[in-house]
Amino acid sequence: MNRRLKAAGTSFRTVLDELRFEVARQLVSDTELPLAQISAALNFSEPAAFTRAFQRWSGSISPQK
Repeated sequence: MNRRLKAAGTSFRTVLDELRFEVARQLVSDTELPLAQISAALNFSEPAAFTRAFQRWSGSISPQK
């Protein structure tokens, strides 16, 4: 799989980050779940790590709850 992803110009980490960001955006915008639960659902070690990742993915927009 890594060879195919590399041939496509991407990596497993990039695909995983894109998927996590897509799910995070959906959960933040379409549910009433607290950020701590969203963070846990996406397997982040703590809500602060999720917030930093969300800011990195979105270009520094914080998730709001």
